[in-house]
Amino acid sequence: MDEGYIRVGERVFFDSFATIDLPPQRREIGYLPQNYALFPHMTVRQNILYGHQAPSPAAEEFHEMITLFQLEGLENRYPKELSGGQKQRVALARALMRKPRILLLDEPLAAVDISVRKMIRTELKLLQRKLGIPMILITHDLSEALALADKLIIYEQGRVVQEGEPMEIIKHPLNERVSELLGQITIHTEPVFSF
Repeated sequence: MDEGYIRVGERVFFDSFATIDLPPQRREIGYLPQNYALFPHMTVRQNILYGHQAPSPAAEEFHEMITLFQLEGLENRYPKELSGGQKQRVALARALMRKPRILLLDEPLAAVDISVRKMIRTELKLLQRKLGIPMILITHDLSEALALADKLIIYEQGRVVQEGEPMEIIKHPLNERVSELLGQITIHTEPVFSF
């Protein structure tokens, strides 16, 4: 049996002691799984609209997502016909069709080629600014966390070890274990001169 609570701000999603357990459809959380979970037998259009809650899909909202994620012309393609970056954008569009209040990204760059990662990092940062939706990023990649996070929470074995602004944690790890988890990172905060 699960114990504890999940709370974001004042909103409680789960509390075992108060017996609160919101069903998934009422949580207003968009979710981008690591493998994107696109339906292989559905087109881009069908995959994106699958996330829509209204009885009839709004053409305007669909077009907005297609434009936002630069998927014009791909609406009738199947997932096997898409690149890794395109699959990710389809999955993000589907997650956002539900108009979530929070977006949960599980290792969003793990399945993407290294050459595409920097571009997608930039896109995710711009998307966050444009939509104003808080994003929770789950990652094992420190460079990804540093590029995308405003706040970093380091977990180990199910507990919070340290939290704060990324550069502050790197400059001042709470203990040796946090230092080990961060790896060997050298941060130069002063100008470096060459003679």
